[in-house]
Amino acid sequence: MENQRQMIPVWFWVGLMLLVYGILITGAGLLYISSPPQNYAAKWTNPNLWWGGVMLIVGIIFLYIGRKKRPSN
Repeated sequence: MENQRQMIPVWFWVGLMLLVYGILITGAGLLYISSPPQNYAAKWTNPNLWWGGVMLIVGIIFLYIGRKKRPSN
C-alpha cells in the first residue's frame, strides 16, 4: 500500500493562530483588570478581554472545522 499524505486544511492553521492570539490578548485583558492604568478615559471597558474571548471562541470553532479526519481503511 502507498503511504498517502493528507494536507492539513487552512481552517486548522487559522484556528490555531486565532487561538494563540486569543490566549495572549485575553491574558493582557486579565492583567489590565488586576492593575488598570490611572488616566484612562474608558476604565469600565476592557476591549482586550472582549476581543481575546471572541478570538478564543472563533479559534476553537475553526479548529473544530479543520480537524484532521482519519481515513478509514
